[in-house]
Amino acid sequence: IVKLIGKGSYGSVYHVKRKSNKRQYAIKKIKLSISSHYETINIINELRLLASHNSSYMIKFKTAFIDDNCICLVTEYALKGDLALKIKSYLDKKMKMPENDILHYFIQTSIAVAYLHKFNILHRDIKPANIFIDQNNNVKLGDFGIIKIMKSFMMYGQTQIGTPIYMSPEIYKRERYGTKSDIWSLGCILYEMMTLRPAFNANNLEMLKYKIFKGRFDTVLSSYNKEL
Repeated sequence: IVKLIGKGSYGSVYHVKRKSNKRQYAIKKIKLSISSHYETINIINELRLLASHNSSYMIKFKTAFIDDNCICLVTEYALKGDLALKIKSYLDKKMKMPENDILHYFIQTSIAVAYLHKFNILHRDIKPANIFIDQNNNVKLGDFGIIKIMKSFMMYGQTQIGTPIYMSPEIYKRERYGTKSDIWSLGCILYEMMTLRPAFNANNLEMLKYKIFKGRFDTVLSSYNKEL
């Protein structure tokens, strides 16, 4: 183990180095003892997707094993962190993100999302912290812990899940939702890359919901291209 990268409700993620060849990976450790049936299904879904996908813009799965009553998912390691860190670095430097970089990250993330949707899979938690960046500055969409594999004749879900500031109105209202909810999240990310702040933000959940339902966000006044 090199270092702890992150901690969430599903477990911990570590940057690790393989002893035999010094290759770098990421390991997500999920405690089996506290896994509910719902969490177990999510883990299996994540494994299935990681092991079978063929997208250049999604995190690649290496192996899985059980250790100390934890299931350990080993994936490729994104050397340049994630898009949330990238946005924060520009904010700290009081600099705008270059337009070419915005388009680069946005298009590659969109290709990864289109790949999921082609197989009737909703990601449901697309946010800058789940968009990883490799050593070649390419996007690797990750964290498929809450993906929903939809039946083609029933392309919608009704579970309220995701990260509040990137969630679409229909998810908040517990209405039927489909692939467009992921597209909403992509729009929120595009806005955030251009302004270095979330499209929807509030001091409490009620005000956040109000802004999202009304589509209330500040206009982007910038020197970026009108098309962007």
